[in-house]
Amino acid sequence: MLIAVGVSIYFISSELGLTFLKFNQAMSSFTIPDGRGRIIYKENYLIIDNIYNSNFTSTISGISSLKNKKYDKMRKIIVLGDMLELGEKENKFHESLLDFIVENRIDKVLVYGNLMRYLYEKSKDILDFPIEHFSDQKSLIKKLNNLIKNNDVVYIKGSRSMKMENIIKGLK
Repeated sequence: MLIAVGVSIYFISSELGLTFLKFNQAMSSFTIPDGRGRIIYKENYLIIDNIYNSNFTSTISGISSLKNKKYDKMRKIIVLGDMLELGEKENKFHESLLDFIVENRIDKVLVYGNLMRYLYEKSKDILDFPIEHFSDQKSLIKKLNNLIKNNDVVYIKGSRSMKMENIIKGLK
C-alpha cells in the first residue's frame, strides 16, 4: 500500500511539473483554510471550524466526521446555523438533519436561525435531550461558553450569511 501511495505521489508531482521533493515540501506546508474543517485547539477542548458555507450534504458529512475514533472519548457538541438557498424544500432539509444527529450520537445540539427552527421543533418528541434554538448569536455564545467542558469537541457549521465566525470568536 505504501509503495502504491509513493508511486501515486510521484505521478501527481510529475504531472504538475514538480520534483518529488518539491511536491512533498509543498504538501508539508499546506494548512487548512479558515472555515473549511480547520481544527482549533483550545486549552481544554477543540473546535472544528467548518463555517465556510453550508448545504445539506456538507452538513451531514461534517456531522458524520465526528464518528472518527479520535473523538470517541469526547463529548460531541454541534452548533448549526441555517442552511440557506436550498429551495422550496428547505424546511425538510433542516428537519432531516435529525436522523444524522441521532445516528452519530451527538451529545448536545445548539441551532441558530429561522430555518433551524424546523429541526428544533421536530426534535422535541424524538431526542432524549432538547435541541436548543437561538435567534441571536449573543445568547448562543453565552450558552456555549457555559456548556463547554474539558475534552469536548465543538463542530460549527452554517451558511456564510449566518456569520458563524462570530461564534468562534466569542468562545473562551
